[in-house]
Amino acid sequence: MAKKYKEEEIMAAVEEQGDMIDLVGVIKSEMDDAKDFIHQVGAERAESTEYYLGNEPEGTSSMQSEFVSTDVRESVLFMLPSIMRTFFGTKKIVEFVPKGPEDIQLAEQQTDYIN
Repeated sequence: MAKKYKEEEIMAAVEEQGDMIDLVGVIKSEMDDAKDFIHQVGAERAESTEYYLGNEPEGTSSMQSEFVSTDVRESVLFMLPSIMRTFFGTKKIVEFVPKGPEDIQLAEQQTDYIN
């Protein structure tokens, strides 16, 4: 036998379906915005990488300078080995120092846990 639905149940189901359609629209809109953002950021990163590598940008005017500076890249490459040693040079990234003899065991335990 077919189940008889009350008018309130039908209205609640219709309202819930309408809310789902609204939710789908909002999610689709957010996904489209995210895709646009990724493409925008990708283009900006590509341009920044070209500047970092010292490649000459396209001239937009005959009055534009043709000077290209690689000071930032040279500074980064100079500092990179010491930065890498800081992060990858030791297995103990953090070490807890005890304040007194009673804190030695706790400090060792905390150091082992964090690392």
